[in-house]
Amino acid sequence: SSSGGDYPLYFVKGMPEAVLSECRSHTAADGSAVPLTEQGRWRALSQSRRMAAGGLRVLGMAYGASLTELTFAGLVGMEDPPREGVAEAVLQLRRGGVKVIMVTGDSKETALAIARRCGILGPDHHLHQHPTHTFFDNSSLLPLANNNDMMDDMDASTDNDSSDDVALNSMLDQPTSHNPLDDLEFGAGLALSGEQLDSIPAHVLSESIMGVRVFYRVAPRHKLSLVRAFQQHDDIVAMTGDGVNDATAL
Repeated sequence: SSSGGDYPLYFVKGMPEAVLSECRSHTAADGSAVPLTEQGRWRALSQSRRMAAGGLRVLGMAYGASLTELTFAGLVGMEDPPREGVAEAVLQLRRGGVKVIMVTGDSKETALAIARRCGILGPDHHLHQHPTHTFFDNSSLLPLANNNDMMDDMDASTDNDSSDDVALNSMLDQPTSHNPLDDLEFGAGLALSGEQLDSIPAHVLSESIMGVRVFYRVAPRHKLSLVRAFQQHDDIVAMTGDGVNDATAL
């Protein structure tokens, strides 16, 4: 400071909507802090949604001398694409009658984009669905991609002919618009947030989530609730997870 004394400086990152709600100013082009208007807040959130709809994980960044006087610094988009082979694995699971569901802490836009890329959301006309098995997966699907035993079983039981390629391409090569936000309508009715889950009474939860394929902005407790809800529906539930927060549901 100009007086030569020390003062605290906080750096904050998190969900763009949460970070923006705590900011009173934003960084201008010259580096100075200027008041954050409602229009500026709306523009930042719109840009965040646009980035997330392209499959990026988006964080809002802010700084300030106190947590009540934060300055919005901008958005950071990180790409964490599904590993090679995930889409093929999801296709084989769905062909075998397994309903694959994504449970993630990511935003709705990011979750739907990745679910579509992996084939969790896609046309069912080439599948033979038997909705008695439910397979949970987190947003990255990393354990599924690395499960050698599962992949070996798939290879042994599935002919590697052109029909698989046609089905996979049918699932993944959906037309996309120039504005990725328009593509959200593709899965809009198949997703629920953690907040929405909290509003569903426990005694009707298992029936209320039957058509949902993507759960976003969830907490670890939601994962356990979902597992129990599907089990109450007499489904056989398996789950993968690569984080310590998945331990309870696992």
